[in-house]
Amino acid sequence: REYRARSILAVERTLRDPGQLLGRSDRRIAQSRITHEGKIQLLRVIFEEDEDQITVVTIYLTSKIRKYWR
Repeated sequence: REYRARSILAVERTLRDPGQLLGRSDRRIAQSRITHEGKIQLLRVIFEEDEDQITVVTIYLTSKIRKYWR
């Protein structure tokens, strides 16, 4: 449960203050570099936003920072 709570906080933090914000106007990607199990990883949050809510489509961690960081 503690891991899940930290994960939710990391996603919320990435949406609020992303290291980078990419994508089109209808589907966007918020991403941030985070430390996970002692390694720097890239947390990517794919989401859609309308006037009053954000819908998260998918979330994933990757070690391929160079591939995705612009």
